[in-house]
Amino acid sequence: EDDDFLSDSGYQKVVDALRMPNPILFVSLPCTGGCPWQTVNKNHPACRRMLAKHHRLFRALFAQLVRLFHEHHSSDNFKTIFEWPRRCKYWSDRRVAKFLSSRGFVNADFDGCMYGLVAEKGPESGTPINKPWRVSCSSNSSLPSRLNLKCDRSHRSEEHTSELQSRQ
Repeated sequence: EDDDFLSDSGYQKVVDALRMPNPILFVSLPCTGGCPWQTVNKNHPACRRMLAKHHRLFRALFAQLVRLFHEHHSSDNFKTIFEWPRRCKYWSDRRVAKFLSSRGFVNADFDGCMYGLVAEKGPESGTPINKPWRVSCSSNSSLPSRLNLKCDRSHRSEEHTSELQSRQ
């Protein structure tokens, strides 16, 4: 709560951190409202109310991020990395798409199973998790050339487990 990016003090902490040598801004805004399952959930009144809260939070945080860039960003003073699941609907949000394209961001798509992501618990312990991620990086990042492996089924198991099952 002390680091709430929507508060003046939380915003200032980010500004102060960006003044340090070689900062990297890692942006991981809540993705719940952009989850593909929300197309199903929005059919239920209680879920619609919850989904509206998720969208409001996303819009407020994203607006604060845009403010940060307008006030403190030049193209060469810090690297920025966005992270969401690859199927998150926020990637196609017009504000997000415009923001990223206007700043020359490039995408790196990769699957967790190719980097050793496996279930740690339950009956599927050790089974690869095919978590499809996307990071979008400022053009001065080498991350897209290093983080780009998609599942080729070369790991020891033909099967994947879900992230949800692995937590049980």
